[in-house]
Amino acid sequence: RDVSFFQLSSHPRMYCYDTPGVSLLKRRNDPERNAKLGVLKCMPDHIAGEIYLADYLLYRLNRDRVFDYVSELELPAPTDDIRYLCAHIADILVRKDMQGHSKK
Repeated sequence: RDVSFFQLSSHPRMYCYDTPGVSLLKRRNDPERNAKLGVLKCMPDHIAGEIYLADYLLYRLNRDRVFDYVSELELPAPTDDIRYLCAHIADILVRKDMQGHSKK
């Protein structure tokens, strides 16, 4: 089998290598690898699981001490509870939707 490649861009110079028989989706049981690829949109979200992807991203934000989401989402403090965060975001969306309907 031959390995082939093609150029994706010139600035920066970037190539894509085609490696026959090598698949990103072969080993579905590697959750961290799947989460990384899913967050980067290199594989479908449903393979890693949407909630798992959100939880992994939240974990990485907290681990790297990137707490911008706290003020952006008007949270009282950082959280490691993805279900709480999803519920909080849903509340924000419902309030915005209700405000949008009351202006009409």
